[in-house]
Amino acid sequence: ARDPAESPVDAAALRADWLGLRDLHGFVALLRRHQATRRQAYRLAGSDLARRLAPTAAAAALRQAAEEALPLAISIGNRHAVQLLHGAPPRPRERDGWLELADQGLRLRLWQPGIAEAWHVIRPTADGPLAAIELFDAAGEPLLTLQGARRPGQRDLPGWTRLAGQLASGAPRAHAAAAPVPQPFPCEITLEAAA
Repeated sequence: ARDPAESPVDAAALRADWLGLRDLHGFVALLRRHQATRRQAYRLAGSDLARRLAPTAAAAALRQAAEEALPLAISIGNRHAVQLLHGAPPRPRERDGWLELADQGLRLRLWQPGIAEAWHVIRPTADGPLAAIELFDAAGEPLLTLQGARRPGQRDLPGWTRLAGQLASGAPRAHAAAAPVPQPFPCEITLEAAA
C-alpha cells in the first residue's frame, strides 16, 4: 500500500528506467525524476530488482561476511553526510539490542529494534548488476547499506552476490514490520584512538 505522503508513480515507467541504469549514482536521479521515495520504488520495481527481507538480514549478512572474510562496503548516512567503511567486517556482537562491530579503533553500532524494513536491491550498471542490502527505520529514513567492496569498473564480488542472493531467496514475501522502538541514534560509527 502506498504511504499517503508518497506521490503516485507510474510503476512500469519506473521499472523501465531502473532497468536502463548504467551508473550506480543514477539511481538518485531516477527517484527524483519519478518523484518516488526509495521504499516506494522498491515496492513497485518487481521482486527481481527489490525484495523485502526480514529486519535481521543485515545481522545475518554481517555474520556470514565475517566468517568468510568477505570485504564489504558499509555506508551509514543521513541527510547531511555519509560515512563509508570498506573491508572484511569483524565478527558482530549482539548486546542489549545493539549489533556491534568493533575492530582496530572502529566501532559501528546498529540499534536492531529500530530496523523497520530491510531490502535486497539490484541495480544495473555498466559493470553488471550490483546487489545491496538496505535498512530503513519506521519513518523511512535509511539506516545502513551493505554492498560488496569493489572498485568502479569491476563487477560485483561473487561472494557478496551469492550471500545477498541467499538472504533474498529465503526472504518471506511479506514481513510485518515490528513496532518502532524509540532510539535517538539508530546507527552510529565511532572512531576511537588506538591505545
